[in-house]
Amino acid sequence: MKYYALLLIYFIVTIGTSFAQTTSNLPSKSVRLTVNITDDQQPDSVNLYLYDGSGDINYPDRKYNLRKSENGKYVFVIEGIDHPVHFSLFVDKTGLSYPNFIINHFLAEPSDDVMIQMQNNPDVSRPVSYINYYHYFPYEHKLKNGKQTHYEPLFQFSGKGSEKYACRYEADLKVLAFRSTVGIVVNKHGIFQDNNHCDSAKQAAFEIIEKYKHKLSIHAYQILQADAEADYERERIFWFKNYMRASHPDSDTTFYGNAYRSYVSKMKKSTLSVSYEAKKRSFNFAPLAAEYYYYFKAGLFANKANININKNVLNTYDTIKLHYNSELRDKILTAYLKLTYQTILSRSEAGMALVKEAQQIINTSNCLTELNDFLVAYSNGTKAYDFQLRDATGSLVKLSDYLGKVVFIDYWFTGCTACAHYYKSTVSKVEKKFANNDKVVFMTICVDSNKDQWLNSIKKGIYTSSKMINLYTDGKGYDHPACKFYQVTGAPRPILVGKNGFIFSNNRVDLRQGGVEGLTRTIELALAEK
Repeated sequence: MKYYALLLIYFIVTIGTSFAQTTSNLPSKSVRLTVNITDDQQPDSVNLYLYDGSGDINYPDRKYNLRKSENGKYVFVIEGIDHPVHFSLFVDKTGLSYPNFIINHFLAEPSDDVMIQMQNNPDVSRPVSYINYYHYFPYEHKLKNGKQTHYEPLFQFSGKGSEKYACRYEADLKVLAFRSTVGIVVNKHGIFQDNNHCDSAKQAAFEIIEKYKHKLSIHAYQILQADAEADYERERIFWFKNYMRASHPDSDTTFYGNAYRSYVSKMKKSTLSVSYEAKKRSFNFAPLAAEYYYYFKAGLFANKANININKNVLNTYDTIKLHYNSELRDKILTAYLKLTYQTILSRSEAGMALVKEAQQIINTSNCLTELNDFLVAYSNGTKAYDFQLRDATGSLVKLSDYLGKVVFIDYWFTGCTACAHYYKSTVSKVEKKFANNDKVVFMTICVDSNKDQWLNSIKKGIYTSSKMINLYTDGKGYDHPACKFYQVTGAPRPILVGKNGFIFSNNRVDLRQGGVEGLTRTIELALAEK
């Protein structure tokens, strides 16, 4: 018996010493994430995006890329972390260079030392999910016959701080069950309904978070709640603004008035009770607040309810300043300004004065950087990026070759229905109007991953014409500098370059939403500029 007791003590001491050795070299203000992909086709590298301020999935504060170690693992050591942050992992990108996130905006805390083990489940091939559609992207796997398939990845988490990872993963898996009931968020009168898929998903997520409460720090517990609340409220707004309003014209003020009032009332009844710090550290709380203030309190839907949008956007900016402070205020203001800049702020002196004030009062460095980068990408009057791209004949084309001419540029990709509609309804007609004007150049940039696909699409004339100067990002998709400079992450995306080589208009209202008349007028104004 004494022998077994000594043996047990030996194992305890040995294991404890081993664990201490693996964690003792981890500074208290660091996070270590070890990724182990148990598959016979491990990727050459894994990417990690770290979010410490931005709620924009395309705007990480830090980027890491690691090749696998000798033991086949990918070990990320993130230093300088003294508060909760979020991170995403992806192993590859799609043809358009969108990250295929396998884990998206997960919460990490200082001193976390977590093993993330991912394996493919060959028995499960899940279709695209609408709830959390950007989580757990199916991992591409090449079969022995040379064909490719996608398996649903399964995750296990272990190590210090891993409970919040397991909590989030379990909550997401439970939420996926509601993906078949998406889309119905208001009734026929425009009133937001309870107990739809967003409410069911939120309740399911909160039940899992509550289940893990005793295993989590108070900060993690509240941030996970704030994340869940924001995720599914943004989901609700997404479905309303992109689908439910499609069958209701702007003139249906009764519908939009009901939507405006019922959603504002719904938000006032929110039972979320978390600290200011949790809201500040949440990935999606600030973007949700910005969307709520713009779409309902001041903007799009309030406008359709016969409310003065321009005046309200300016007043709501003051409301945000009054109700929030420090970093949370800066996060909400940054997201709010990005939402309102093109449609409202950039179109008046009062709006631009507000933008300049915001640049002075935003103190959070990563928020100010994000806002300034956005303004460079979307403002008029900045020097156009002098890209060099190949055309359909293989010739190299530089934007500066057309100095002295007005250059219309549009981004597109094969399969983009909005791109096809924009070309057919607007661009093709405006192109004909200026067909005999040698001072106007029509140019397109395609982000397809496959060159032959791009060339075939040009011949079909669905997205562009063979008379245009058709350029290609050489398979780099949105990762090409010609896209990154203007923060192009979707299409269509029109830009108008003036005769002096500076951006004349970078505004979707003038170039796209105004239709043939708006685009024609903007080109004529650019031609008239001296």
